[in-house]
Amino acid sequence: MKIKGVRDYLKDEGDIRDYLKEVIISNYKKYGFKPVETSILNSMEVLTSKYGGGDEIAKEIYSVKEQGERDLGLRFDLTVPLMKLLNQNKQLGKPFKRCEIGKVFRNGDVKKGRLREFTQCDADIVGTTDITAEVELIVMVLNIFNKLGLEDVELYYNNRKVLEGIILENGIDIEKAEDVILTIDKLEKMEEDSVLKELQGKGVELETGEKLIKDLKKLNKEELKEKYRSQLVQEGFDEIEKIKNLLEALGKIGKCKFSASLARGLNFYDGLIYEAFVKNSQIKSSIAAGGRYSIIGESKETAVGISIGLDVLAEVYKEKLFKKEKRNGYYIIPVGGYVAESFKLAERLRYDGEVVELEMVKRSIGKSFKACDNKKYRYAVVIGEDEVKNNYYTCKDLETGEETKEKFDYY
Repeated sequence: MKIKGVRDYLKDEGDIRDYLKEVIISNYKKYGFKPVETSILNSMEVLTSKYGGGDEIAKEIYSVKEQGERDLGLRFDLTVPLMKLLNQNKQLGKPFKRCEIGKVFRNGDVKKGRLREFTQCDADIVGTTDITAEVELIVMVLNIFNKLGLEDVELYYNNRKVLEGIILENGIDIEKAEDVILTIDKLEKMEEDSVLKELQGKGVELETGEKLIKDLKKLNKEELKEKYRSQLVQEGFDEIEKIKNLLEALGKIGKCKFSASLARGLNFYDGLIYEAFVKNSQIKSSIAAGGRYSIIGESKETAVGISIGLDVLAEVYKEKLFKKEKRNGYYIIPVGGYVAESFKLAERLRYDGEVVELEMVKRSIGKSFKACDNKKYRYAVVIGEDEVKNNYYTCKDLETGEETKEKFDYY
């Protein structure tokens, strides 16, 4: 029975995902990030704690029962397991730079580019308040997208201090601020009237909600900075300005835009936040997101991270850039029992960097050639008595149809 929101990946899709993961992880390593693997299973206590994202995420956790009746759950992101790891390992050095690619699970709505089982590609810097950490992550992911040929990526940024300060200056109680932020985060995904109704449901007066939405959607950065004068708002804007100046110096500010309504729903963010989208695409979900957050628990550290969504990225890549690759590699067909000799040639070609598959099913030459064609290999190689006796192999180029005899010493 088919399960909604999960996928299997075959042939071209598997190749695309492998390629994207290789590009991402190799670039993470260039910036000094070290690979880490965290557990998929975690205690529900960890997953639903304050640093687990609050009630909104708790609704989407897949829960399971251990044999000992303890409540466990599947991780919904890679940040919460990182926090657990940091609380259990205090002597990792500062800054600690980790990267991880792994599957996560959320029992939420399903749409194109958004599944219930999906893969995240995370990079985090723990133990520094320096804004160069944020800038490094932003520059790194923009370089990754550029390497992949995705030149129309836009990264939107905001600061949770700005957002929280604006909410408080509108007379909303601090106890409600987190809930209000979760609703504000939906402004780019829902109609304003729907967001307004949700705010009212959380105890925000109609007039206050209308003013808040209007300011966040209509006022630019300078106007907001002038209108909202609290220390929290001004501190957030000062951080934004420093980061903007560095991005400008590095030639990246053209791809980055301020968005006052950007909220990032998880409740552990407390500084700069950002999300990246691809313009002119049918895929509307973000392809990367992250921000500054505090490690909750015994390890009182600050951290900044970013996550690339592999599944969304793969959909965008297929839509915009992927073309069927040309045939490559060799398919070797032993005839008359010359298996050892075929193995020798296969190992030689692999040593030279070629992709090689050996025919392992006893069938006619015609069917073997058809298998070679279906598997998209370029060269069909036949090794039989005459080839071994005279030290050559018969090679047919399935792209051009040309057949040649290539020298090879079997002994």
